[in-house]
Amino acid sequence: MWATTLGSAASGLVAALVLHFIYRLIQSNWPTSYYALSDYWSYVKALLPSRYLLFRFGPVVLISLFGVHQMRTAGWPVWPFVATTAAIHAGTTSLQGAWRVVRYRQDGDRDAPLVMLHLVSAAAIAVTCIAAALLTATDLAALVPDYDSIKNELWAAALASVLTFAFFRAIQAPQRTLAELIKSQRQRISPQLFEYARAMADHWGLDYHAIETVILTESIQRPKWYRLGERIKGLVFRKGTYGIMQVQSPRPLNDRQSIDLALREHRDAFMYPEAYAAKVGQPESWARERLSNFNSSPQFLDLATDIYYEIG
Repeated sequence: MWATTLGSAASGLVAALVLHFIYRLIQSNWPTSYYALSDYWSYVKALLPSRYLLFRFGPVVLISLFGVHQMRTAGWPVWPFVATTAAIHAGTTSLQGAWRVVRYRQDGDRDAPLVMLHLVSAAAIAVTCIAAALLTATDLAALVPDYDSIKNELWAAALASVLTFAFFRAIQAPQRTLAELIKSQRQRISPQLFEYARAMADHWGLDYHAIETVILTESIQRPKWYRLGERIKGLVFRKGTYGIMQVQSPRPLNDRQSIDLALREHRDAFMYPEAYAAKVGQPESWARERLSNFNSSPQFLDLATDIYYEIG
């Protein structure tokens, strides 16, 4: 009894190591850090919720189903495998991510959704592993091959495809130019929202390119589906960052409201270069210096500055 229990737990450790290997190869900095052109996977993963789910849980589903079925075939207890796999994988990824956000917190209002996303992901990992144990106890077990026949089954091809895909993408991940990134992002934002931002820039006498820069930078980091999650979170924990400009607010905001508040609260960030230089008493005004009045994060400023000079 103890031997099979330990064997099942050891198999869970191996499964967790395999998952660690896969996610190390396709790792990205999103959602913790701002997107960089060298970090292609961050953009791919964040773009759509379906892609995030596929990247985050696809390998977990495959490994869990396969591992649980092998435990049943071998006559070993399933739950030590499930508990070990879920605990190690969730602990070294999502729970560790949540702990890092809390420990190195810089902006509590902005970090709260990150912590929630990590915690929900950790819970989803546990649910995925438990579901694998339950599903393989039914007729669905026929979909998962025995170890002896794995080389001749499509399941082996699926596992090999995941590993091969991760390996080659890690060696030479495709990259996008900044111009391609900006063009793609503009297509995902309502033209009416850009028109509204331009109208507000004209109304307040501000630099529209700086406003558009923040819209593009923040919407890359916080796509529409993520902003929707922030507004849902705001029904309970109202204070946070909201809208396409990710501005801090004591209550949830829509995209237009976030533009209005950003222009009121961070006017210096969107002043014309000449006006800002005159205000601070300097002969010149650089985009990075002005944009730092909106967000001082080095990662934000790196991307935002590049975007500003690309569209300006």
